[in-house]
Order: sequence, then C-alpha cells, then structure tokens
Amino acid sequence: MEKEELKRKFVGSKYDKFEKANFSLPALLFGGLYFAYRKMLLAGIIFYLFTTAIMTIFSTRINIILLVISYLLLYVSMSLLFNSMYRTFYNKKVDKILSSSENGLDKAVVDKCKKQGGTSIPYIFLVIALGICLSLTVNFILSNKNKEKNVSDNISNSENESISDNSNTTYYEYVDDNDENTNSNEAVVDSSNNIDNTLENSNTIVEDNSAEDTDKDDDTTNSIMYDTNIEINNFLDIKIPNIFIEKGTTGIFNGKSNYDYSLNNDGKSYSFKLQALKNFTADGYYNMFVNKTNPNFKIDNLIIIEPININNINWKGFESEFFGIERQLVTEINGKTFLFTYTTPEEKVEDDIYYNQIINSIKIKEQ
Repeated sequence: MEKEELKRKFVGSKYDKFEKANFSLPALLFGGLYFAYRKMLLAGIIFYLFTTAIMTIFSTRINIILLVISYLLLYVSMSLLFNSMYRTFYNKKVDKILSSSENGLDKAVVDKCKKQGGTSIPYIFLVIALGICLSLTVNFILSNKNKEKNVSDNISNSENESISDNSNTTYYEYVDDNDENTNSNEAVVDSSNNIDNTLENSNTIVEDNSAEDTDKDDDTTNSIMYDTNIEINNFLDIKIPNIFIEKGTTGIFNGKSNYDYSLNNDGKSYSFKLQALKNFTADGYYNMFVNKTNPNFKIDNLIIIEPININNINWKGFESEFFGIERQLVTEINGKTFLFTYTTPEEKVEDDIYYNQIINSIKIKEQ
C-alpha cells in the first residue's frame, strides 16, 4: 500500500490512466519530447534525436510519401511503447526511494517522490536544443561532403560573368598565340566535373580543340580529353526537356560540340552531359573503370550497369553514389566515342523522369 501511494505521488493525477492504458496520444503527437516531459530524459533524447536525424539526412533523398510513412510509423511505435516504459520507469524510481528510506512512508519520502516524478518543461527545451545542435552538425557535414559535387553548378552560374570580366580566369584560359605548338583557336579548360568527386588522384578533365591525335586507350593517361572538334549534331539527335532550358544552367562549352546542363528543382539537383571522348574507344573507357586497366582512375562503390540498347544505340556503363547517383554510359557511333553522364537525387536512375526523357530521345543522326 505504501508503494501504491508513493507511485501516485510520483506520477500525479493521471496515475490510473498510465496503469491501465497501452496507448499514449501525447507520445503520438510529440514523440521524444513527451518522454522528456515525463522526466524520462535519456529515452526522450534518443527518440527525439533519432527522428531529427532521419528528417535531416533523408528529407531530400527519398520519396516524400515514404518519408512521411516512416515518420508516422516511428511516432506510432513511440505511442505504443510509452506507457509500458513509463510504468517501468516510475516503479524503479519508487522502489529505489523506498529502499533508501528507513522510516517508511514519511513526509521526506513523499516529497522526494514528488520532486523526482511529475513533469518537467525545462527538459523539453533541453532536448529541443540538442536536436537543433544535431541538425546543424549533420547539415554542416553533409554540405561539406556535397561541396565538390555542386561546384560545377556554381561554376556554370558564374562563368559567363567571370570570363567577360577577366580574360585570365582560372577556368578558361586562352593559349598564347605565339606558342608554336598551338594556334589561337586552342583553349584548355580546367573545370570540376561530377566524376572528379570520386577519383582518388588529381585527374584534370581537359577540353582540347587541337587536331593533334594520339593512340587510343592509353593505360597510363591521367586525363580524360573531350574532342570539341566533333559536332555531336552530325552524329546524334537529342531532345532537351524544356525545364532544363527554361530553369537550368549550362556549361561554357554547351552547344554543338557537347551538351552540358544542370538543374536545381525544388531543392533537388539534376545534371547531364553528352560529350565526344578523345583518345578512347567505348570499351577502353569502360574497362578503365570497371576492369581498372588504368591505375590513375578509380571510382569507389562502382556498380556495373547491364548493357542496354535504346534506339539502336548500344550503351554500356556504370554508376556510383555520392549524395546522389551518377550514371555514365558510353557508346561508339561511326568510329566516334560518346559519353553520356547523368546525375540524379533519386534512389534509382530509372525513377528519374528527366533521365528517361533524355536517354530515350537520343537517336543516331539520319545521314
């Protein structure tokens, strides 16, 4: 009887409800904050920080409907667990208080139960503060890891202005006209492409207009060159989704020799490129990454894509994940090698409507 009375003092006026009920509406509505409010501080911190982490990390990575369903399942679970956890909590607390008392149910014991039990609003603010700290920390880490991936978008937005303001810009440098090995139309581009995020070595992606040729599939090369002398329009037809044209950005070489588009739509980043490779066959480029024939290039967590045939074009390639999925497909048309690169925030590339529109629109040019 002493223990029963002390439990009532510990819990408060809702003691009978907690003893009988198996479902908690406040826990369903407030989750970990209600655990903290009832002074189950550790459980409150764990549940609240866990839900905060889920929302922070996955809010832009999975389908919003699946995210809401997962969130609801987590809160329903907390509402079903709360009462049994709370009963265990206050029973242990009261047992501990009774075991440390020599005078039974005296005023000091009752006051101690009231002090350790009941509710605590400051605990709510403490848990919220910890959740904010966690969210900021996770966002900071993710933004740093995603910085290199988004640098090409930032370059695209600023290149036109920077080139007009400064002819010696870092990303676009004209070669000296007096250099006997080059001509005035030759340009070298040193830019950050999506593949740079996953290469271990410093492998500059180079655009080169020079007509000078070398043997294909050099296993010791440390650069990938794009042949800007080739007009893709002479080999392939492609339809660009209107949203990329109206809302997207383009690279400085976007045009006949290559296609380079980036799009930020509702907080999600999409990009694609279609370029002609120089000094590579389709098999050579594919084997360089898949079979690791060139030690200078490596992509971690590479996933091989089954060869596909779309509009009589045979594509082979691979994909990798780095806060988004990047798929690379390579093919040969009339002796020329073409590389199609697509980056999506979706879980599967095939779920991306823009990818499907673009890849299915690429056709061999009718001669």
